[in-house]
Amino acid sequence: MSEFSESYHLRQASQEDAVQLLQRAGLKGIVFPSSSQWTSFVPGGQDWEALPAIVQANSGILLHYSYGEDHGWTIEVYEDAEHRMVFQHWWDDFSEELGDFAPSCPPNNPDIELLAQWIPQSPESFEVLQKCLMTDGQDRAYEFAQLIGLEYFKGLSPNSWSHSPESVRKPGVIEV
Repeated sequence: MSEFSESYHLRQASQEDAVQLLQRAGLKGIVFPSSSQWTSFVPGGQDWEALPAIVQANSGILLHYSYGEDHGWTIEVYEDAEHRMVFQHWWDDFSEELGDFAPSCPPNNPDIELLAQWIPQSPESFEVLQKCLMTDGQDRAYEFAQLIGLEYFKGLSPNSWSHSPESVRKPGVIEV
């Protein structure tokens, strides 16, 4: 079975900041312990359903990460409720099959300078970042997530958490 993931990540924020964001958005969800300048969370419900409410309630730097193992991946960055950038890399026509649940993204406009602030400052890291943003059919979603320091992103989604909350009940995880 293919992996489908969708998670949200606040930059330089606490677990409490993510809890408050979910509450302002009127959503239930789970919030992971902060790690490497990121606090990751997943709302309950259907995949892609919560994005508008979360963006409207956002008051910081928010990264929305989506991954379909056999299909592609996307990232969107918001500052407060302003859409700062998007990157999509689909290697099949799955995005068309999603219909109403597809992320409604403008064309790719990766802000390499913004993303470069999130990686280790070395020429090698910058080269890896540039490689991750190539749309040549290669799956680099995990490499990107690890490069910017995300710890909680694999196999997480609103749909999977809503159907299996016990799978993420671990020390330090907060349920809202």
